[in-house]
Amino acid sequence: MIFSSAFFFHCLVSFFQINVDQFIEILKSFKPNIAQCLCDTVPSGESCKRNRKSVDRTLKFLDELLECRKNSDMLKSIEILGSVEGGDSETERVRCAVETSKREVAGFVVEGIEPSSQNWEELLKTCIKNLPSDRPRFFPGPMTPDHIFSALECGIDVFDSSFAYEATRRGCSLNLQCSSKRCKPELNHTNDVTEKCKATQSKELEENISENIKKTRFEMNIANIRYKEDFSSLVIGCSCYSCTNHTRAYIYHLLETKEMLAEVLLMIHNFHQYFSFFKKLREALNNDTYETFKQDFLRT
Repeated sequence: MIFSSAFFFHCLVSFFQINVDQFIEILKSFKPNIAQCLCDTVPSGESCKRNRKSVDRTLKFLDELLECRKNSDMLKSIEILGSVEGGDSETERVRCAVETSKREVAGFVVEGIEPSSQNWEELLKTCIKNLPSDRPRFFPGPMTPDHIFSALECGIDVFDSSFAYEATRRGCSLNLQCSSKRCKPELNHTNDVTEKCKATQSKELEENISENIKKTRFEMNIANIRYKEDFSSLVIGCSCYSCTNHTRAYIYHLLETKEMLAEVLLMIHNFHQYFSFFKKLREALNNDTYETFKQDFLRT
């Protein structure tokens, strides 16, 4: 939340406030090369008045930050990214994009648009249409490859890696190879384990397997009992440290015993898969083979 030129953040025990002066002190302490201006993010379904306030408050905070930056040699070395807000209001999104473009910012972060919401692509296109193309456009948040392809085609330049982190928190292993190499979750395990599971699992566990299949085609729930005695790598053919040194059964055991190493190994693997996907995506864009890459990747 944000009130006037100060933000109120919710933590585990209470709220705490950050104003422009405090934000600047944080920047001086960390000395980053680039920083995003804080913003007032509102969920979809809010009133026109609330969406308008979110833009006003976000722009006010940005203006105060940029004014302070002019008078500080240290802050001048930090590039500032402007945030584009406005909830699900197309009018306010356009206003925020146009006004932020007039400021001396190094790039733009489109905040508050959830890929799971209706018409998110149209709203994103509207934002991008009103942002200059000579500065990078960021779109934060956990997104599956399907969403990344869509956002890329809307004009987004930079994504974050939170999808890999969220998959790790769920105890899942990502498989972002091309479709010809990617097995469906229900098939990505050894046959002998399948037969053993069929013979020993109760009805409750079978329902658990069915639920796992519905998750996504890009991740496998390694905490599922079907991987208890599966001694293959997380993704066959993956060259990451976790896959070359450990098995699904071992990581299943770590998850069952609540060992922190489970998430460490899953994170190593998921980052490797996610970054490899983006490397191939960049190569496809550079080689003019984007459509072929996209169709091959998404083919089921």
